[in-house]
Amino acid sequence: MLIILSADGLDDVTIHGAPVDDPCLVATDDTKGWYSHPDLKVPSVARGMGDGDFDVEDAAVLYGPRTVTIGVAAVADDRDGVLSLMGSVNAMAHRNVRIRVIDDGSSAGGTWSVGYLRAMWDKLDEAGSMVVGSITVVCPDPRRLSTTVRTGRMLGGAASTMGLVFDAKGSLSWPVSFGGSGAVQSLCVIGNRGTSTAWPTIAIGGSSPNGWAVTDVATGEAVSSRQDPVWNPIVLDCMRGTARQGGVDVTRRLDSRRFPSVGPGGTLQLALEADAGCTCEVTCYDTYV
Repeated sequence: MLIILSADGLDDVTIHGAPVDDPCLVATDDTKGWYSHPDLKVPSVARGMGDGDFDVEDAAVLYGPRTVTIGVAAVADDRDGVLSLMGSVNAMAHRNVRIRVIDDGSSAGGTWSVGYLRAMWDKLDEAGSMVVGSITVVCPDPRRLSTTVRTGRMLGGAASTMGLVFDAKGSLSWPVSFGGSGAVQSLCVIGNRGTSTAWPTIAIGGSSPNGWAVTDVATGEAVSSRQDPVWNPIVLDCMRGTARQGGVDVTRRLDSRRFPSVGPGGTLQLALEADAGCTCEVTCYDTYV
């Protein structure tokens, strides 16, 4: 197993599953809390007459933050090397930290989440070449996301490419899905191979003076606006239900706010209705809880 901690402005910190060339950080115990479900956050109401509580709907089965605990040892040739390793972790205080875990033998890039950490260190050994400790990472959003981003591209009006879907390397996704008439709308299909609901990010760019709409083909529900992007992309965060343009919240300018999601192991087919100058890029990650 390989664990990589990243923070803006700092070098990545790598924790190895087994000793490598000195100096290095080595995991000393199983990483706890990464593959387990976080604590449940489910409201329950006791039955006044009868056994147990009232039934809970699927939508009410929620989870709290994810807490990940990593047993670690800092190993180096001398005391200065050990202190340098400890310092690389301690420097991530007061920052949001991205944690990525890659399994041994995995051909994928692992899964990642974002949180904040606390490092605890014991005393150095007598030789001054090793210290053991633990790193705790608390992720307010408990979802684990794949490192592979799924991308769908659509073009409005007659300029449509019929909604071909590409992966992060620009390879065409399979099976290929084609849209309807290019003069009317463009379609794309986004998948989620994870075990939890995935929420895409949608960027509306180019120009569409007559407005635009992104519709979930299966339900007919749409996110739409009469606002022309005017070559300054409007970014829709489907999980938070917000729209931003140039860093400014423009959610109030949406006419419809039916933000789409992708169920676990499922697919989402979207349709763009817009003028010929409009572009739409949809990105999504396989999602796990």
